[in-house]
Parts: sequence; structure tokens; C-alpha cells
Amino acid sequence: MYWYKDLYVSNNLSNNMKWIRWSVEHKIHIKPIFLVVLSDMGDGQLEIIPATTLRLPFFEKKEYQVIGVAKGEYHARSLVETIVADVYGATGNCDCKSYFAPYFEKGNEE
Repeated sequence: MYWYKDLYVSNNLSNNMKWIRWSVEHKIHIKPIFLVVLSDMGDGQLEIIPATTLRLPFFEKKEYQVIGVAKGEYHARSLVETIVADVYGATGNCDCKSYFAPYFEKGNEE
């Protein structure tokens, strides 16, 4: 799992991101946490994934590029809106994959 250096975090999360990140990476059950990741689907841009699903065998094998973390699905959706607005403001389009790709190239990931 790769984490964006300037991770987007919903405002309803505590400041203990170190513990949340560790819990997600070690598949500790933290029910209300949702991850905003780059989509691995061809035409998709971002996906919202409940952290609890990472414990399932299918998801264990996937390498995710985490852009944001939110507490609750509503806040995850708001975070996606913020991310897309930031990408649009910086590039003039909504191509999140292209915008974040350089951050996850070999050697740049955290």
C-alpha cells in the first residue's frame, strides 16, 4: 500500500493519523474508516474503499495508492469532491490518475 505524502484527511478524524495508518496496513478492524484510492479500473479515477474490506483475501493482494482517509462514507464522498476540485484547479481537468501518478512512481512513494 502506498500513501500520498500530502494525504487528504477528513476534518472529523482525530489527529492520530499514525495509528490509523498503522491499523489500516495491519488490517486492524477500524469500522468507520474509508480510504480514497486511485482506481485501477480503466475509466475510473478514484474509489472509496471501506478499510475493513482490506482484510478480505481478494483485497489483500492488491496494491492501493491511498490519496485520502475519512471517517464515514459521507465524509469520504466530500473528500473526493475536494480532491477533484483541487485537481481541476491545478490542471484545468479532472484527470486525478494523471495528476497523482508522478507521486507514486518508483522511488517517489512514501
